[in-house]
Amino acid sequence: MFKIITDSACDLPRASFKQHDVDVVPLHVLIGEQEVHIATDDVAAMQSFYHELANGRTATTSQVSVGEFINAFEPYVVDNIPVFYLAFDSALSGTYASAVQAQQVLLEEHPQAQITIADSRAASCGLGMMLLDVIAQRDAGSSPEDLADWVEQHRNEYHHVVTIDNLRYLVAGGRLKASAAKIGSLLNLHPILVLQEDGAIVVKQKVRTFSKSIRFLAQQAGTALADADQPTVMVVSSAEQTVTEQLVEAVRKELPTAKITAMPVGTVLASHTGPGCCAVFFRSPATN
Repeated sequence: MFKIITDSACDLPRASFKQHDVDVVPLHVLIGEQEVHIATDDVAAMQSFYHELANGRTATTSQVSVGEFINAFEPYVVDNIPVFYLAFDSALSGTYASAVQAQQVLLEEHPQAQITIADSRAASCGLGMMLLDVIAQRDAGSSPEDLADWVEQHRNEYHHVVTIDNLRYLVAGGRLKASAAKIGSLLNLHPILVLQEDGAIVVKQKVRTFSKSIRFLAQQAGTALADADQPTVMVVSSAEQTVTEQLVEAVRKELPTAKITAMPVGTVLASHTGPGCCAVFFRSPATN
């Protein structure tokens, strides 16, 4: 058996990590100078985090360091336990690169070390859905090397479709020009963002009114999964509970037989999208 490790850009509840014996290496999320560690299933704490953002506080993130990865990997290396690390999208964070550097350091010190690293090209519940599939593959007998190949072959099947209520967070993160945000806000335009095959975020479309953007998200899942018998859709939101319920109902209307799981947006994603972010995640060979 081997050890699966992921990072805190993976938005699954703590119970899932514990149930499947998965370690989580945390990225750093700070409000001011205070670092925050909030699990997505701590709903009250997540809502408080969103309120901080809504009240003008700025949250920043930083990648996991090489030293932190060495500390996460080395106990298993010393015990001759192979490690498989499923990493946050390398196009969005240097965390994957830090893990690769840590792997190289440990191989110099422990030539027998078995550390396999896979770039998920995914985030939030897209990464979460992939992790659950990786766990199933592990339980079916796949090796870390098998899993790395599987991730590379299938990672483009995990779709991320996102909308946000306030464009200023994208501007602060360098994802949108300030002039475009000003015009978008005046026209009440809401961008629909998707993750490309290379892991980069792009604007797929701009929709007037937030309610229309919610319907658009649901329709994207509905179109991609129209032929699936019992599709799985994960929904995340940092908006009010009523908005989350609207998104779930919109997805249900499109896909009556779907298994829909609703989660808060984790602190890593919320730091860059702000409150009022909604997203759907699903697996399908269809393109975004």
